[in-house]
Amino acid sequence: MSAMQAVLRWLGAFDPAHRLVLVCDHEAVPPISSGDAALVWDSCLHTVTASDTAQLLVQGAKAVHFVPCSEHPSQCQDTLKHLRNIFGDLLGAYKTPRRAAHRPRVTWMAHVQMPRRALLPVPSDSALTISASNEWRSFEAFHELADQRAIVRPAVFADTDRVHMLRCSTCSAQVVHCQVNQSAGIDASQAFHDFSALCPACQVAVHYCPAHTTQDEQGAALLAPFEADEQRREQTDLTPCTKCHNLHPASEGVLCALCTFRMAHPFDAAIPRDVWGTFPEDVRTQLRGI
Repeated sequence: MSAMQAVLRWLGAFDPAHRLVLVCDHEAVPPISSGDAALVWDSCLHTVTASDTAQLLVQGAKAVHFVPCSEHPSQCQDTLKHLRNIFGDLLGAYKTPRRAAHRPRVTWMAHVQMPRRALLPVPSDSALTISASNEWRSFEAFHELADQRAIVRPAVFADTDRVHMLRCSTCSAQVVHCQVNQSAGIDASQAFHDFSALCPACQVAVHYCPAHTTQDEQGAALLAPFEADEQRREQTDLTPCTKCHNLHPASEGVLCALCTFRMAHPFDAAIPRDVWGTFPEDVRTQLRGI
């Protein structure tokens, strides 16, 4: 079990914390109120990702607050700013409460204690599949937050999102598993051609999947010219050529460009260029005049 899985199990064993206070491993734990919980991260807080935050919020935190870092203040501020662009008011800087709890709920990510409730033979009410991979839990978390409209929805979804959806086994499986997509008859292949038809919550979950790589960008770059050519063909009014019956732009007339050239230059079109070049100029002139 990873450190994050142990933290999620610990969070799920208690009532949701009003605020989950994150603390760097080199900082002292500040006073915590009775309705809050504190988690000492296993490194500096600038390493906290959007995937980590989403899972913490869904599993048992109504909000996540950062304790200011004394060693890397600018990096932690940048991380907090980036996360607030995604999670809005669910993220914030921690302020010490007026009244602190006598026995605050605190755990360390480096050695999370097994909660007693986890030892009892009671069914788990965990919001996430703790035993699953980080990508799977991340999809579940972002899907839940987006479904509740609790986070900021991206203004634009890039081609890298739909390319990643097909490449990522987790995203493609979750898209098929989604009840909204099942009701609409949408699978990953159909969503690749029309990403807007995908469940809105799935769109957000795919966008923030932690498994995104540069290969998604490379795939989108290779795909762009082919789709642009296909779109251009769809927008062009095509008609069959009266001679060869191949489709061609209607603006070219009843004949396609190739058949038009062959009709106007029968010998130029029929005789190979290397053979045509061996003819004397007067012969070429006579043939062109036929």
